[in-house]
Amino acid sequence: AFTWESSTGNSVLYFDGQVAYQAGGGAQPPFAQGESIENNGVLMLGNVQTAPGTPGGETTHFDGAMSDVGVFNRVFSQTDVQGAMMMHLTGSEAQAVLIFPMTQEDDQSDKLIDKSPSGAIGNFEGDPAPTLVVPGTDAWTGETPPYF
Repeated sequence: AFTWESSTGNSVLYFDGQVAYQAGGGAQPPFAQGESIENNGVLMLGNVQTAPGTPGGETTHFDGAMSDVGVFNRVFSQTDVQGAMMMHLTGSEAQAVLIFPMTQEDDQSDKLIDKSPSGAIGNFEGDPAPTLVVPGTDAWTGETPPYF
């Protein structure tokens, strides 16, 4: 999980619910302080952008599994992040801006359906081509989601 507050530039990257990196308010400088995320922009997960909307090559992609991607209009505490790890997001969460359940049956092979009130449609693409896992047995772990 990644959480960021524009007004202060404070940001925290969590890995398995534990703080992996912090910027602002400490040893690292603030991240994008005072910046905003524009409507109709590109949100790219699992790769770097070499230009707006253009993913990097195969050496920069995320190699792993994601479950439930959510964007919220609030900063999450470590307790919030740890609590969210144990549930699937539905789109009814307070201040949800985008909710992409990565294991939903109504996804097409190249689209992600936003379950938040925004109702956005995301492209699911990459090289190598990613795959969606339908609810049931997870191809990566052999477990039934959630599998945190």
